[in-house]
Parts: sequence; C-alpha cells; structure tokens
Amino acid sequence: MSVLRVDVLPPPPQVEEKLRLAYKVFRFRVCETTIMPLIIDAAGVRHEYETSVRVAWGDHGDDEFTVERPIPRSATPGPARYRLTLSWRCPLNAIHFIWPIVHTYDDVPFVIAERKGSGDGR
Repeated sequence: MSVLRVDVLPPPPQVEEKLRLAYKVFRFRVCETTIMPLIIDAAGVRHEYETSVRVAWGDHGDDEFTVERPIPRSATPGPARYRLTLSWRCPLNAIHFIWPIVHTYDDVPFVIAERKGSGDGR
C-alpha cells in the first residue's frame, strides 16, 4: 500500500479525545495486514496502541478512509507525531508467512491541544 496523502482533521485533539486522520492510499495487493500504530507526545514518550490484524481488506487501486486514535490520558500536550507501521502477508506468496513485508510510514505531525480550563493541560 502506498500512502498518497494523510491529513490530520480538525479540531486538534485534547488528552482523552480522538486524533482523526484522513488517508488517501493506493493498494497494489490485497493482503492480511497487521497494524501497529503509536504516537510520540511532546515529552518524547511513545504511546503504543494495540496491534490489530485485518484479513485481506479493501480493493486494488485508490481508496480513502478515516482513522481515529484516542489520545491517552498520560500524553503530554504540545507537538506530537503519529507513526504507523504495517506488516503484510499475501496469500499468493508463501514466503510472506515467514518474512512478511514490513513498512514504517513517515511520521505525521499534529498537536495535542491543552485541555480547556486546565493550566496543566490534562
């Protein structure tokens, strides 16, 4: 899968709100996909989300979809990054079940907003 574009949708999320990302992608193959997302907050702390596996999904070609990720309560407000790593196992290539294709995409910068009415941002 090639990510053609990813946009952070407004408004900027606060702690315990959802980061919303709009993706435009191109799929070369339709394969089982392991999804390993995380964010890195303003303090440089990594917050990993649960890894999920999807059976072959989507169609070949262009696609658009929105992803939502909750901002953890322990995240520090300020500049942050969303990082996505995908792993594929395609049914027509037996070697993928031993050595899957793994790709980490470019980080997507965003801001974790200060919580309204709170001086410490939480």
